[in-house]
Amino acid sequence: VTYTSTGLYTNVYTVNNGCDSTVTLDLTIIICLGCTDPLALNYDSTANTDDGSCIYTGCTDSTAINYNLMATVDDGSCYYGGCQEPAPINIYADAITDNRATIYWANMNIGNCRVLKYVIRYRELGTNSWTTKSGGAGNGLCNFGLNNTSKTLLNLVPGTTYQYKIKAFYCYGGSSVWTLPKLFTTEDVCPPMINLSVQTFPANTNKAKFSWDSTGAYVFARIALRENNSGSSWQTAGGFGVYYPSLSVNKFGLQSGTDYRAQGRTFCDSNITAYRSWWTQPIFWTQPVTIRFNGSSNIKDLQVYPNPSRNKFNIMFRSDEVQKIEVRVLNILGKVVFQEDLFEFVGEYTKAIDLSNFDKAIYFLEIKTINGKINKKLILQ
Repeated sequence: VTYTSTGLYTNVYTVNNGCDSTVTLDLTIIICLGCTDPLALNYDSTANTDDGSCIYTGCTDSTAINYNLMATVDDGSCYYGGCQEPAPINIYADAITDNRATIYWANMNIGNCRVLKYVIRYRELGTNSWTTKSGGAGNGLCNFGLNNTSKTLLNLVPGTTYQYKIKAFYCYGGSSVWTLPKLFTTEDVCPPMINLSVQTFPANTNKAKFSWDSTGAYVFARIALRENNSGSSWQTAGGFGVYYPSLSVNKFGLQSGTDYRAQGRTFCDSNITAYRSWWTQPIFWTQPVTIRFNGSSNIKDLQVYPNPSRNKFNIMFRSDEVQKIEVRVLNILGKVVFQEDLFEFVGEYTKAIDLSNFDKAIYFLEIKTINGKINKKLILQ
């Protein structure tokens, strides 16, 4: 039930069993005056009765092209025409990488001209088909001109020359002619990093040294590393980057006995960080711990044979005290392909591990005790 005025209302409700219910309502409706038009400048969401106070901004000059009959307050947007629709000027390309370039032009909101939108076309030199992109578009109200003066073109082909041209569309009018085509050439691909490796130091279990090879000149390289679990945060070796031609960097402050992963990439511009190579494949390692194989050590006489092997590896070692031991084999991506947990183990351990169902590659044997971890490379041929 909807009530629109103040009064005394009686409602009778009848249910299926024939019983009636009577409700008497003494209703007073409070009138809230104000502007009820959401499009008005002074719209009042609490008002339920329009009092004619709505204020609308716009051009109030009836001689202007964009005269607004509803406007009660002039917002200075009146436009009287006279634009000659000039083509964009001062056009050039900059911030060019292997797969992107930014096109710049002058602001064409000059005199009586207000820009509605810009359109850019570009193509590989020597081809016939143009690709069309928007250089920016206003809201269509033309209260002021569009002030965009640049457009970044993406997904370009490395080492390729392009033609490009621009057209401007103006408020309350037409468009300019296309500018004369200009040229830019994309850079070659940033030379990728290869052969990323890591060296650890038993005498300094918190240190690692990263080394790599170059396929060409670049500006700087960056090594990113983290603990080998999904919740850990990335950090870098060498801060912002390692400048060419240096091909190695030390990292300190790592945790002894902890599993890590790292990747590297090169950058070919100090300011345009999008000009870079792809990441290398990740490498995995474990920071060393101090475990001696003679004297008071927990694990002794470790042997792995044959290594390299075509299918099976024989693992042998001896534990002189009761302890929990975890034996694992991981692939180069850190995925566990074999695991055995030994509880309260003491004595000699012998195991033949068959990897014939796995890819020919490098694997890592990992033997972990409460006191640390031993790692050994396995080569499956």
